Amino acid sequence: MANPAAGMPDPRFLADVFRRVDRDNSGAISAEELRSALSNGTWTPFSAETVRLMINMFDHDRSGTVNFNEFSALWKYVVDWQACFRSFDRDNSGNIDGAELRHALTTFGYRFQDSFVDVLVSKFDRQGRRVIFFDDFIQCCVMLHILTAAFRQHDTDLDGVVTITYEQFLMMCMMESERRWFDVALWTFNLGNLLILIGFMGFKSQGGLQFLRLIAAMGFGLLAAKSWIMNEPGEYLINTLWCVAFALINPLPTSDGRINRE
Repeated sequence: MANPAAGMPDPRFLADVFRRVDRDNSGAISAEELRSALSNGTWTPFSAETVRLMINMFDHDRSGTVNFNEFSALWKYVVDWQACFRSFDRDNSGNIDGAELRHALTTFGYRFQDSFVDVLVSKFDRQGRRVIFFDDFIQCCVMLHILTAAFRQHDTDLDGVVTITYEQFLMMCMMESERRWFDVALWTFNLGNLLILIGFMGFKSQGGLQFLRLIAAMGFGLLAAKSWIMNEPGEYLINTLWCVAFALINPLPTSDGRINRE
């Protein structure tokens, strides 16, 4: 429970949550661990883009993860956004439609036309239901805040109109490309783990060993690709070695000619 006086949850409660989320006991929480621990009120995974935004906002030492102090601030941030989301979800549906989003943005001080609000709903509606869920609501509002701040840096006369150079335009495109690479890394991480799990389950069930070890090798290969994208040289080397080991080591036959799967 949150502490109304301090505005922060009880430190012991947060420490317990931190330990449960930090599955590899590294003392820091990665984007993958944070995403698996968050809930958007549906059975779908929490938005990878929203997780990336929050990690970047609270990762003050630029380690790509959040330590306990950073996690504490991030936790309060999510709780505050959750209260905000519920206040604008006037029909208690667990999502926000176009009219509710328009009301929220007006409350925040934005003055957008209905056509632009419709574009926002289409952009952040991942389920094709013309509504926005909690995680995408955070992403929408944070992105608007970031873009507005960037716009105001160039709008020196505050007339709502700016002129940008070609290089500035390319810089914005490169930043968008970097966000997409994070999504690719998260996808390869999840698929890689799935293939490794399938491979090891096959070993235990006495399945086709040759095929299943190649499945596991593909899984480690995807994890190596993820490590390369995220610039994690240590994990890249380890996953690459596992990939090569599973791809090259042949199963040994027993005395009766059968494959030894133990």
